[in-house]
Order: sequence, then structure tokens, then C-alpha cells
Amino acid sequence: MAGLRAAVSKLLEQHGDAAMGLHGFGREVFDTLLSRGVSEAAALELGQICRTDDPEGRAILQRELQRLIGPTAPIEVKKGQRRIIALVGPTGVGKTTTLAKLAAHFTLDRGLNVALITSDTFRIAAIEQLRTYADILGVPIYAVDRPEEAAQALLETKEKDLVLVDTGGRNFRDEARMAELRELLAVLRPDETHLVTSLNTNPRDAFDALDSFLPLGVNRLTFTKLDETTSPGLILNLKLRTEAPVGYLTHGQSVPNDIIPADEADFTKILMGA
Repeated sequence: MAGLRAAVSKLLEQHGDAAMGLHGFGREVFDTLLSRGVSEAAALELGQICRTDDPEGRAILQRELQRLIGPTAPIEVKKGQRRIIALVGPTGVGKTTTLAKLAAHFTLDRGLNVALITSDTFRIAAIEQLRTYADILGVPIYAVDRPEEAAQALLETKEKDLVLVDTGGRNFRDEARMAELRELLAVLRPDETHLVTSLNTNPRDAFDALDSFLPLGVNRLTFTKLDETTSPGLILNLKLRTEAPVGYLTHGQSVPNDIIPADEADFTKILMGA
């Protein structure tokens, strides 16, 4: 118990030193962001920028958060110009449900010709789950297990506006499985590869996953399970590690609902807990 108290006291002292000189709204920003999972360095930077009690403090915070998040990039599709979008990520992060939401949006709301490809042949009933969504939406689905099957699926979807690819969850520490995914993506050549990250993931694991998937051509970030965490600071922490823009955030299991294009998200409210 004595050791635990000493460790807690040391942690409090470290945070106190870091936040020395912060008062008013700046201190509120630092403390809140820290409690919401934002890294201490980023929380301190934002707290220092907002340390004035200027009535424009919240506007300053919003502007600075937007600067750190950077440009957002939801999927853009033009009719008659096929775009291939692949979702990749560890197991259990919600790729299949997210893909179903995207398929529903672009089919029902946008009126585009959509096709689905899934390589998730490992998880029990994964193909059946996605096939159910495909049947409801009236869109074709192709299950592929080998690169040549993926190539054939691409030939059969050449007239589509949007092809959404659901890859099986990969243990990013398993080199053989990652090599299989790399081979599949080499055939599919997606225009966008979204790394899907659950916001209730251990931060260290999330960073390791990012480092493992980036070499596969990841150029978008999509975050899931916003409704299942009190620490959405992982959004900012991961974003500061890569130039890949944020595409979407999801906050529930409802299809086609519970998904927010990143350009419509209020990151100040999300990160400050409003």
C-alpha cells in the first residue's frame, strides 16, 4: 500500500509540474483532455494555448483541435467512376458492421451501384452476416479466399460505382497472416485503405497496430465504438502519429445509422466530453 501511494503521489507530482502555470480555462482543458485519454503532451500544448480567460477560449480550443486533427476525408464517389475501398484492422474492431453501414448509405442515400467483397473466411458466420446485409440492400457480394478469386471479383464489379472490401481481422503480430493480407491488397489495389480502430482498445496495442498496418498502404483512419468508451482521446493520439486523415466515426450497432462522416464530427465535443 505504501508503494502504491508513493506511485500515485509521483504521478500527481509529474502532472502538477507539467501543468504548472495553467489556470482557468487552460487548466480545465488540460485536466479534461487528460481524463479523456489524450496524451499528456497534447493536453499540455492545448492547455497552454487556451490558458487565457479570454471569452474566445473555446473558439481557440476548437480551432487548435481542428488543426491537430487535420483535414478529414470521408469517402467520395462519382457515378460511373469505380472506387475501391478496403477496411483493415485487428479482430473485433467492427469492420463488418462499419462496411454494412457504408454500403447502406451509398446504396440507399446516394443511389450508387455498390458491390461487396469479403475475405473474412476465418470468422464463423462472417460471410453469412454480410450476405444478409447484401440481400437486404440488393447488392452483389463476392467471397474471396485467394488472390486469383479477388482478381475475378474485380472483373465482375468493373461497372460498379463503389466496391467495399471487408478483410478478415488480422493479428498484426502474426507475420504470416499479415503477408496474406498484403498479397490480397496488392491484387485489389484499393483507392482507400481504412484502418479501423475500436476506441476501447488499449492505447499501446492501438499504436502497435497502426505501425503494423501503415506499410500495407493505409491512408485513412476510421474509429468505432465511440459509445463504448470514456477515453476517445485515442483519436487525437493516433492522428498525431500519421498523416492519414480521419474518415468516419461510429457510435453503435445500428445499420445504417450510428456512423458520422468525420467532416461532420465536432471533435471538441467528443474530446472534451460535452
